[in-house]
Amino acid sequence: MGLETTISRYVGTSRDDKPDDPSAGSVFLESDTGFEFVWNGNNWTVFKPFDEVPGLLKSVIAELRVLNQQAAIITKMDLETVEV
Repeated sequence: MGLETTISRYVGTSRDDKPDDPSAGSVFLESDTGFEFVWNGNNWTVFKPFDEVPGLLKSVIAELRVLNQQAAIITKMDLETVEV
């Protein structure tokens, strides 16, 4: 096992120059705007980890409702087939 690169975390303002060639995956936080940028090996790109969360949560909740309904049906079937 060996260390290939070191990912760095930088903090500055939106007026500051970002580092020119950090390791891929390094992060620059603009303290005055709250924006985070990730170096992808070629460019700094805005990091938006939560952009897809509302749609994803909606899908997860819908799937949980279906699973809950299926579990209720199975439980009801199991209770009806149990001999007392």
